[in-house]
Amino acid sequence: MVVDRIERLGFYAALDPAIPIIVQYLEKTDLKAIPAGRRELAGGIGLIREAYLTKPASDCALEGHLRHADLQIVLDGAESMGWVSRSLNLHQVTSAYDPSKDVEKYQVRRFSRVDLSAGMFALVFPDDLHMPKIMQEETARVEKAVFKIPLQEE
Repeated sequence: MVVDRIERLGFYAALDPAIPIIVQYLEKTDLKAIPAGRRELAGGIGLIREAYLTKPASDCALEGHLRHADLQIVLDGAESMGWVSRSLNLHQVTSAYDPSKDVEKYQVRRFSRVDLSAGMFALVFPDDLHMPKIMQEETARVEKAVFKIPLQEE
């Protein structure tokens, strides 16, 4: 998982060919002006614009993807995101992989947390099991843009 400020996203262009496409899109697009919902961009990249209230970690889901990386950008508000490496094998599947949504849900006893605030992003790959929407000290409204980056088959 990579966590940084959105203005530094271009520094990570070598990680995936979709990153420069997203950087160009961000240069000409006001993400806050985009209505909620999903849309498709160039290169098979999906964009989900959403808003929600954060909640206790016990009410959040640990999830993982196999065919996409997530670039989750916090536009407004603040949340914590849980993380654990899939390769550590500390997780148990609670909801089997759904190929139509490219998501599998898990539970785990322990995970690391990172705090995200407006202007920050988390870039998560298939080895990064992640739990968004965790409240920090209290429930907060978060606006977020999530880019779904298709990964190359090996």
